[in-house]
Amino acid sequence: MSESDPEFSILIVAYDRREYILDAVNSALSQEFDHGRYEIIVIKNYTDEGIDRYLKEHHIRNIYSEETALGAKFVEGARSAKGKYLCLLEDDDRFVPGKLSAISGLAEDGTIFIHNSYLKSADEIGEREYPEVISMDAGNFKLTKLLEFTHYNASFNCSSITVERDIIINNKDVIRNLTYHLDSFLYLASLGHEKGKITHVNQPLTIFRSHDDSVLKDFDNFVSRRLSRSLSVLNEMEAYRISLQDKIPRFLLVGDMLYVNSVVKLLGKEPVIRKLTAFDYLAGLFPWPPAKTYLFKIKTIVLSFLPARLKSHFLRSLYNSTKERYKQLDRQ
Repeated sequence: MSESDPEFSILIVAYDRREYILDAVNSALSQEFDHGRYEIIVIKNYTDEGIDRYLKEHHIRNIYSEETALGAKFVEGARSAKGKYLCLLEDDDRFVPGKLSAISGLAEDGTIFIHNSYLKSADEIGEREYPEVISMDAGNFKLTKLLEFTHYNASFNCSSITVERDIIINNKDVIRNLTYHLDSFLYLASLGHEKGKITHVNQPLTIFRSHDDSVLKDFDNFVSRRLSRSLSVLNEMEAYRISLQDKIPRFLLVGDMLYVNSVVKLLGKEPVIRKLTAFDYLAGLFPWPPAKTYLFKIKTIVLSFLPARLKSHFLRSLYNSTKERYKQLDRQ
């Protein structure tokens, strides 16, 4: 890349959905950052006269893609991008105005992965200071560091991830098939890279829109959708486990796999991927932070072995609490 190339490329991806995308685009356009130092690329599977005209008026590259997987769209954007660092943004999320300014100082030589904290409502943004930045080197599998990153959920939410372009290009064959667990794969692939720095900034630089239309319909649809998604997640995990198993410790791969495996059993199906070993259960039951999430996972694992009546009671309770949470978010 030449010296005139931008430092960052913001990749905004969309599939079918149109109602949120201009909010995402405007959050990228509104960055309090030198506009010559970043570009915006939209990758979507539809044409829309109004949206396409808006993108053209603001000199935003508009890529039409027939790919359905989230990862495949990001691969297409990465191939076209000129920036060294790719800021990933799903169409229903937004960046806060100071996103690029906050991470620019962290995107130094050797940095390959940056994760930032996120909010579920713009109203939560305050004036407080967020001084905490944590870093570790790729290949550093010290438990204390891994626990820090897990505490901050540094493997969650693609729209909180900025990654060196080469990470996506070099792993494109795996990434193109990922949708639900792309965020975790990018974290693990960066962690397993031969060299580089991985950083989390404890500052909410992304607004994450939490919504699920299936929850607002009925219980049977809720279970069906959750089961379909969980089976897809398991398949994605198995695919990237094979890709990463020689690069990172096995215990980093099996914790989430054990949990999703238990979700599938809880929803009434028997997982079809490889059988989990005693070691997998030991690794998966390790008390990774945060405590609330860990306790929920343990509860799910235990319930997956119980009779159907108890499973059904738990799922009903989960459905009702999830439905109420999404209703509250819709009112914000």
